[in-house]
Amino acid sequence: MDPLSHGILGALAAQVAGKEKNIGVATAVGFVAALAPDLDVFIRSDSDPLLALEFHRQFTHSLIFIPIGAFVVALVFKLILRSKHNLRNIYLWALAGFATHGLLDACTSYGTQLLWPFSNRRVAWDCISIIDPIFTLILLSFLLGALWWRRFSIAKRAWIFALSYLALGVFQRERAGMIAVDLAASRGQKIESMRAMPSLANLVLWKTIYETNDRIYVDAVHILFSPVVLEGVSTRKIENLEDLNDSIPADSSLARDIERFRWFSDDRLFEPEGRPGVLADARYSMLPNKLDPLWGIVLNPKEPDKHVKFESFRNIESGTRRDVLEMLFAPRSGRFATSRDSL
Repeated sequence: MDPLSHGILGALAAQVAGKEKNIGVATAVGFVAALAPDLDVFIRSDSDPLLALEFHRQFTHSLIFIPIGAFVVALVFKLILRSKHNLRNIYLWALAGFATHGLLDACTSYGTQLLWPFSNRRVAWDCISIIDPIFTLILLSFLLGALWWRRFSIAKRAWIFALSYLALGVFQRERAGMIAVDLAASRGQKIESMRAMPSLANLVLWKTIYETNDRIYVDAVHILFSPVVLEGVSTRKIENLEDLNDSIPADSSLARDIERFRWFSDDRLFEPEGRPGVLADARYSMLPNKLDPLWGIVLNPKEPDKHVKFESFRNIESGTRRDVLEMLFAPRSGRFATSRDSL
């Protein structure tokens, strides 16, 4: 998630783990410790753009690294604070804050290697958006209240809210998934694999993505009181090198980079219209029922021994914001005439 959410949740965890007389220091240590795992963003290479994708949310986010990372943060704070607080207390606050980071990231759809080095599986529970202002601002109010009144009981209430909000996300995800199954059945299709992911900054509008017969289907589902399906589009799934270009050598750098990007994108690759030579990640798009990718890799089969280029496609076209807002607040409007009530 975004750094502010991480810092706030880590600070709240440290508050619960500390004593009220040390609430200020505990908050600071927990906040910084919760941000520390994202220092992996500095692991990158100008010649190999996919290296950053491999290492972000890798070892610094794994469960086994939590006590190690927390100890490093605690040592830094001990040097700063000197004799004012003992290392044991500082380490406890850092441990509480650091532990929240990977778990919170795993609640999003991006993927987090919680089980590294035993597995490189990208854990993604799909129960909260990467940015959720409702979640963040409410937690911030709890954090400030705990600091103002110097009461850890307020931090405990914040955790009750946070866990309840994430549980609501799981509930909404399951509802969206069941609707996607019904939608596929109405199309005469049997789903081979499927995910439901919250759209940006809310738990109401969801993107469903499923595969059947070598195609990827994306739709949007508005779930508040009476669910509404906003039917989307489909595209051919890129399963292997032969689907792209059978002239690409299987042992080339290009072929290996394609497989690395396939792993990163949860094996949901496609060729977007109007972008020749691009292989894109179908999980993310500006509109939840479209396949306008946010990022992809640029292939050059003529130079198979060179690494691919990674590009972001985040230019928001005129009307996109309006469409997102209408999908969120008026899903049955005329603009979305293909919408239909839940099946």
